[in-house]
Amino acid sequence: MSSKLVFLLEIALIFSISTICGNGTQQFSSVAPVIDDFPGITYRSGTYQLNVSISDVKELNIPTYDGSGQCVHPSVKYIPEEWAGYEWWMAFTPYPHGNDNFENPSLVASHDGINWVVPAELINPIDPDPKKGHNADTELIYDGKNMIVYYVEIVKSHVIACHRRVVYPNMSIGSEQTCTNFYPISPAIIRKNGNDWIAWYCDLASLQLYYATSKDGLNWTNQTVALTDMPDKVSWHISASQVDKGYSFLIAAFPRVKDNNSHTKLYFGYAPNPKSIIKTTPILSPMRGWTEREIYRSSMIGSRVYISARDKSCNWHIGFGMMVSELKGRDLPIWRSLSEAIPFPQNANSIRYENESILRRLHRKP
Repeated sequence: MSSKLVFLLEIALIFSISTICGNGTQQFSSVAPVIDDFPGITYRSGTYQLNVSISDVKELNIPTYDGSGQCVHPSVKYIPEEWAGYEWWMAFTPYPHGNDNFENPSLVASHDGINWVVPAELINPIDPDPKKGHNADTELIYDGKNMIVYYVEIVKSHVIACHRRVVYPNMSIGSEQTCTNFYPISPAIIRKNGNDWIAWYCDLASLQLYYATSKDGLNWTNQTVALTDMPDKVSWHISASQVDKGYSFLIAAFPRVKDNNSHTKLYFGYAPNPKSIIKTTPILSPMRGWTEREIYRSSMIGSRVYISARDKSCNWHIGFGMMVSELKGRDLPIWRSLSEAIPFPQNANSIRYENESILRRLHRKP
């Protein structure tokens, strides 16, 4: 193995390069072509097992304008230097018992990403219920000065528009702006800079995953089919993040043959560029309690995962968990962290960690 490049993305990117097992456990060996196909990992000969899961999943208390506390579709941003007095911001929609009349874009803030409040100057919802149909599917963008909240408008099971509103630091809300050539379900939007935007989304008519580009976040072009390694599943609701060497995704997907989004599970995905196949692995299935019926659109900040889900009584919730991995095997590589703030064990037979950074780089000692 070459020693010129020995790094690795945070755990999410590590498991994207391995062979997928149905229970979220990854097994891979030192076959060079498999590893060399991806930006990634250099290690000694041997066989290793990588277990991936979301740990400590807990329901959060999110205040909603309708008073139900039931909500869905989180889109989360972390701003360490604070914006409008808070470090954490979340866009979402209330969804009491699946009643889409209340599915209007809302915004809450937090100092720790766990305890959420409505800022005193803000009045939810950001956009009221339209005269026909309903709103849905929030996406939150921070442009360095303001927050931009995207949401879609649906009439009789057809997406008729994708809108956005700017929220300013004084909590005033700009007028509604409507995107052109953009009719997404669950848009996952990344603003690279002021004139370079990209979005992934599900097309409601074909249930196909697409990506599109824009120079201003309003006018979208180059709609192109996005490929995943699970063509037998519908990538129903997706979120995306830009990482050092590509893009990471959380995908709520369900079997295409069932054509029923009530069978969704949560998958992590990675692709080095939009044209590449998104490599996926399952990370969360419905469990007892508030996630028992369905896992829905989720959002990831580092290894923090904000999950929306439905219980068996059709109550909708947003919760929180940590992406965790455990690497086991013989003759493990000797890893050390490039960041002294996140130490790694040396010469260990098992490495377990929870990564709080967007990207972790690792390398082997010389």
